[in-house]
Amino acid sequence: MKNINLKEIDGKRFRRQYFTFIIYILLSFMIFLPYCMTVSKLIYCDFDSSMILYDVLTTVIVCFIAQLPFIVLAILNRFCFGKIICVANEQGIYHKNGFVAWKDITRIEYEFQSPTKYRMYPSYAFIYTNDEDKTVQITHAPMYLLKYAKRIKPNIETKITKDSKRSLLIFTLIMVIAVPLIMLLDNN
Repeated sequence: MKNINLKEIDGKRFRRQYFTFIIYILLSFMIFLPYCMTVSKLIYCDFDSSMILYDVLTTVIVCFIAQLPFIVLAILNRFCFGKIICVANEQGIYHKNGFVAWKDITRIEYEFQSPTKYRMYPSYAFIYTNDEDKTVQITHAPMYLLKYAKRIKPNIETKITKDSKRSLLIFTLIMVIAVPLIMLLDNN
């Protein structure tokens, strides 16, 4: 059952998402910029608590306006255009290399799209089955596949991979620690 034509299968179509990474980056700015401004004001002794809400609201509004076209494109991408990655229906999940029945799926793990110095690694959905030797890897799978799987079969374990959680934690810690250090070094 190789090279299935996913356009001919009835069910929920999951398309490659081209804009979600940009949306997540802009969302992180919504959190990160007010943090930077607050730390800067604390270090440079220019802290005014009444201005924090103004700074946060300004940042959120600017980031939201910057995100708006990408949000619209992401919605259109989800329903109208983009390469179909897999199709799920009451029987299971069809992907380009075959089919996995819901009754055979034990868990689905999701790994975030991640950039490195030289290339961008795609997101993955790892589908683990009753057969220990058979793990299906769906490249460019959208994260909402996990939510859909939970809705169809509530006893399926769905989670984010440990590597993705670790990467997010390391990135967050570096940003939280690096900003004050850089500003302190610059202040001296």
